[in-house]
Amino acid sequence: NGVLGGFDMSKVKRILSCTRSDFEKMSAKELKESIFAAEGRTILAQNLVMFSGLIDGITNTELEAAFGADLILLNGYALDKNKEMPGMLGMRLKDVKKLVNRPLGIYLECPEVNSNVAGERREAASDRVASVENIEKCLNEGADFIILGGNPGTGTTFESIIAATKLTKSIVGDKALIFAGKWEDGTVEKVLGDPLAK
Repeated sequence: NGVLGGFDMSKVKRILSCTRSDFEKMSAKELKESIFAAEGRTILAQNLVMFSGLIDGITNTELEAAFGADLILLNGYALDKNKEMPGMLGMRLKDVKKLVNRPLGIYLECPEVNSNVAGERREAASDRVASVENIEKCLNEGADFIILGGNPGTGTTFESIIAATKLTKSIVGDKALIFAGKWEDGTVEKVLGDPLAK
């Protein structure tokens, strides 16, 4: 009947078949439907834009697109336009998006201000945390999705990720997708053996 995961697949192209003009017309919901329509064959690649690319004169974002990435995450993307990002070669998200014709996203951290962190605490850069200002900047930059999480040592908790997700949704609405969760040792709680029921 053309319905998958509650979505009507007859109304959207699979992400595998989309072109720039398709992506430019898609709402966040349609992008999600497009991903669902690919039935598990969607690849999300990430790169750390605070470091230089693998090949001079080419961004890693372009390489990832050339090798088949469907969605690309810019990790370490500076929303402060005065900060350098060697991996972007002086470009901003909108510029790179024109080169790769793929949905691009930005990673934001969700530190808990008062959490206890074993060892030395690492402060998340102010232009890379989930705040009203930064979420609005992500939209203005043209981000198609925002990923919320926490890096080791920043004191991120499940509660801070949940709070950041609610805040982001209240600002983003249906203008961008939101991915939220925990990976690596990105929260104070242990990664392995977590009772996730709560």
